[in-house]
Amino acid sequence: DTFLPFLFVCYRAEKKQPRYWTAEEHRRYLISSAKHGEKNYGPIAKDVGTRSAKQVRTHHQKYLKRLERESTKMGSPTVTDITSPAMT
Repeated sequence: DTFLPFLFVCYRAEKKQPRYWTAEEHRRYLISSAKHGEKNYGPIAKDVGTRSAKQVRTHHQKYLKRLERESTKMGSPTVTDITSPAMT
């Protein structure tokens, strides 16, 4: 019986991270991913300072999808077009 209230108190004491990334967090993510490599999530998370490696990985995936979506709207080549060898 005494263990259950203790768990509740510990759970309530945790601060929940805001869902959306701030412009400053994203700026730190971009700088750190250029420095460490875009898939090196642990060091990037340390540089961002407010997000876990898992959150950085998810942010990276969503950011790439957003870039892809925006590039196809503009009619520019997609990431796949640029990285695939030319078929000649």
